[in-house]
Amino acid sequence: MNLSNQFQANSLVLEAKQRYMALSSRDQIAVKLLMILLVFVIAYFGIWRGAQGYLAEAKLDWQSEKQIFQELKEHEVKLRQIAQQARPNINDEDEQSLLTLVGSSAKQSGVTLQRFEPDSSSGGVRVTLTEVQFKQAIGWLYTLSESHQINVDDITIEKQSEAGIVNLRLTLTD
Repeated sequence: MNLSNQFQANSLVLEAKQRYMALSSRDQIAVKLLMILLVFVIAYFGIWRGAQGYLAEAKLDWQSEKQIFQELKEHEVKLRQIAQQARPNINDEDEQSLLTLVGSSAKQSGVTLQRFEPDSSSGGVRVTLTEVQFKQAIGWLYTLSESHQINVDDITIEKQSEAGIVNLRLTLTD
């Protein structure tokens, strides 16, 4: 028995249907009009008013976000100066210490660097590792991140034919 048949077989539905059929044609028209009005009232309060409330809330949120954006725009130069002061300038000495740190930590971790050199675009170090154990390389990168706050800016990993062996090209920044 499908849902429609179950609904029509319901005693309340049958009773309502009998009462409706017992009404005069004018009363039936009045009931139909009242039902249409009821549908509109439910649609208005259930859907339209809810959507209008959501729209009003969204407008308030948008105005608040717009105000914050305007304030940030007004103070953009000052904020950039503060951010620049908070981040130390990378000079040759800092770059050299990053190179030294990368080289020495790789040696301590047992990772052989194929090639590593300064990367002028990121201010970091470009590193190439060939035929290295994946777990060993990830362990070394984890140590750099946790102990020295050196982050991987960009990485390319190529799987080799031997299981667990990879080639890596990456850029490290502090």
